[in-house]
Amino acid sequence: MRRSTVILFAFIILVGAEILVVFYSPTFLENIRIDSANPGIVRVASPQPYGQINSPVSITGQAPGTWFFEASFPIYIVNWDGLIVGEGYARAKKDWMTTAYVPFEASIFYKLPDKPVAGTYSEEGVIIFKKDNPSGLLKYDDSFEVPVIFE
Repeated sequence: MRRSTVILFAFIILVGAEILVVFYSPTFLENIRIDSANPGIVRVASPQPYGQINSPVSITGQAPGTWFFEASFPIYIVNWDGLIVGEGYARAKKDWMTTAYVPFEASIFYKLPDKPVAGTYSEEGVIIFKKDNPSGLLKYDDSFEVPVIFE
């Protein structure tokens, strides 16, 4: 009985150590950064993550050309409980028929159901950038989120 307990304890320690190595490795942390430069990820210049926004919000950045269809892709503004409070399209500012990053801009109006209360969850929201996917095939879907604070 004692030997099996020691083996079980050693196994638990090894698994715990592996979890720490995986979740705290630079590669893992780099992949979850909001401003990641990984291929396929949107680079948002404005608004900054957790930045305060007003309606209409001006959005600028760069996205891979593969995110666009007919020079645009959809953007949604969502409040703290997932309600879409605004939506619009990012428009390419240059030729979008490329795999390289293409600058975009958007101006989106939103309307909150209630006035947000400072310091509470009601002032939090997310801007969702959705890859335009006219094929409808799930393997081509992608999205990117930037958390924001409503003023």
